[in-house]
Amino acid sequence: MKIKLLILFSIVLSISAKGQKWTNYTMTNTSTQLCNNSVNAIAIDNDNSLWFGTLAGVSHFDGLHWYTFTKDSGLISDTINCIVIDKIGNKWFGTNNGLTEFDGKTWTSYLNDTSIHAMAIDSLGNKWFGVDGVGVMRFDGTHWTTFKASDSTFFNNITSIAIDTRGTKWFGTSSGVSKFDGTNWTTYKATDSTLNSNNISSIAVDNKGNKWFGTDSGVSKFDSIHWTAFKQKDGLSNNIISSIVIDNQGNIWFGTYSGVSMYDGKSWTTYTSNDGLINNQIVTIVIDKQGNKWFACQSAFDGVDNTGGGVSKFDGVHWTSFY
Repeated sequence: MKIKLLILFSIVLSISAKGQKWTNYTMTNTSTQLCNNSVNAIAIDNDNSLWFGTLAGVSHFDGLHWYTFTKDSGLISDTINCIVIDKIGNKWFGTNNGLTEFDGKTWTSYLNDTSIHAMAIDSLGNKWFGVDGVGVMRFDGTHWTTFKASDSTFFNNITSIAIDTRGTKWFGTSSGVSKFDGTNWTTYKATDSTLNSNNISSIAVDNKGNKWFGTDSGVSKFDSIHWTAFKQKDGLSNNIISSIVIDNQGNIWFGTYSGVSMYDGKSWTTYTSNDGLINNQIVTIVIDKQGNKWFACQSAFDGVDNTGGGVSKFDGVHWTSFY
């Protein structure tokens, strides 16, 4: 296993904007932290260190040092689409060429020659994977179970997976939403409900059990009975939603193609590159144990290199006056 140790020098850029402290992490020509500026996924482990999935492997930041993992280390592919971390700390990387599990020492790969864009782990430790062209696959550590389109209305392109407090699984697809309660499948589409669009990008479940669906035409909230639509006219910075997370205060954070919108249940606040984001095209958001928000920003690919992207960290303490 090849591990590349990357020492943190003076390439961390702190930006003071509106009295708020932002920290941006990017790939540089002189000393790299991220192995690539195109970050598709972020996960936080039990030690509160971060794992970044990029187009050129995985970058791990333990708060002091940076490490890079690639195919030479044991990954099945360097193109990382999603990351989840299980209860015992094993990392699971969904890639364009299959699935890799890393227990800190050993790399194990599964589902070769498949593309995985969504993963989740339920309370029993079962792993759920959205496998392009196959459907949903569940792994209990020993056995694999496949759920295909014949088991529900649609399952060909899984974009996101969320599990609510009752253990019900919610699958976002490019054709709507499928719900699986362990026995029955229920489907929701824009034509027969108030989903803003059938093209689902992200799902989050709040502490009241409401489901929030990010689409390419705004956000749809579902309380199991009623649907509520949110669009740019309501306060979103853009109708194209890439990511949704919910913090410990119940505030909902939406990553869009025009920055980040935060909704506290009554009012909206938007943050853009004018406030300190690397750029306004957000790919994903995570929140660490200290409440810091981590934003992966999309980079521009010119055929040679990825520029303009990276990860912005925002110290939530300095955001107190905004909500």
